[in-house]
Amino acid sequence: MRRNLEFKNFSPGNRLRELVEELIARLDRHAPHSPADTIFLRLFLDENAARNLYQVSITYDAPGRMLAAQEERHNSEEAVREPFVEIERRLEKRKETLSHLSLYKRPARREELEKYKNLRRPMMFKNILVAVDGSTHAKAAVEYGARLAAKLGARVELLHVIERRLLVGDFITHFTEVFRHKIDGSFAEWVERYYLEYGQGLVERARQHCLSLGATDCDVAVETGKAAKQIISHAKEADLLVIGQRGESEEHEALFIGSVAARVLHDVKTTALVVQPPVREWRRALLAYDGTPAARRAMEILGNMAVTLKLQVDAVHWIEKDKDPNCLKEAEEYLSQLPVSYEIHYLRGDSHEVILQHASEKGCDLLAMGAFTNLISDALARGTATETILRLSQIPTLIHR
Repeated sequence: MRRNLEFKNFSPGNRLRELVEELIARLDRHAPHSPADTIFLRLFLDENAARNLYQVSITYDAPGRMLAAQEERHNSEEAVREPFVEIERRLEKRKETLSHLSLYKRPARREELEKYKNLRRPMMFKNILVAVDGSTHAKAAVEYGARLAAKLGARVELLHVIERRLLVGDFITHFTEVFRHKIDGSFAEWVERYYLEYGQGLVERARQHCLSLGATDCDVAVETGKAAKQIISHAKEADLLVIGQRGESEEHEALFIGSVAARVLHDVKTTALVVQPPVREWRRALLAYDGTPAARRAMEILGNMAVTLKLQVDAVHWIEKDKDPNCLKEAEEYLSQLPVSYEIHYLRGDSHEVILQHASEKGCDLLAMGAFTNLISDALARGTATETILRLSQIPTLIHR
């Protein structure tokens, strides 16, 4: 086993070094047939003298498997031992999973096997709704929706909504284009006809782009009314809604989620994918997990997407005061049953922005989370995790309520 042992602000004594070697030897026994140069272990120990605290992180990198564990203790030996024990426990669990021993130790566990077999079945989004307007965010939504549809064999509906406010004079965005047209009939009819033609052109160009990316079943719709209401209505027939982080009149307003997207996410029951440019190829996904029912469902959706799209998964939990710090064990148990590569990380920081920071550091290009049960309108005032991440995320965010 190759190794890299780093000690910061700390010079380990012989006893601690012997303990480290003993613990490494125990890990070696879990891979007796693997070539030594294919397994890499990194140990980092930092002493915080001001707090009399030892912080240890371990990464165990083997073919097709990467594990990580962290610990903080006032005793250096305990701080080192605990993450090694955690890594060893995961390796043992993995071994049992691959040999199915944990599921056949007694007949009562056979039902559990069937449950995990079901978890491995890729969940196919059959109907994808994409909200379309003239923004770059909507173009990204069309791109993501088309790529998913092509890979999953799903149907795509491209929806554009003409806001009624545009038909009563608030059309400054398209002022020049409107007055290039010859006035024929009443002014109101003239404006309505312009926006209808504009919307039909948008969805038709989007449809052609979807077909060029391999999506074979594409429908279009142009509706008049309140955009959020129409999107929510059409989303009732979809498995996934893809919507831009900001709309046509809002895309230059940095650090805010668009008003239409916010209203949609307030009420929509369908799983939503909130996107922004530039379009990314998905390779590594981050699961922000807090143990809530919505987070569990988001985990299941992402797990099945990871199987289908061959994604790596980073499961993270931001440790908050008075919250269960061990809820990621549930996520680990679930992910360990799937044929995907994953890592587990507990995050510490001043706010949920550490989740986005971790996503950036790890090179994640997709984020999945369960929406908090509070309403988005309340979130805008209170700044909860859902709103913070949706507002600041620079990668597509999969939200399940």
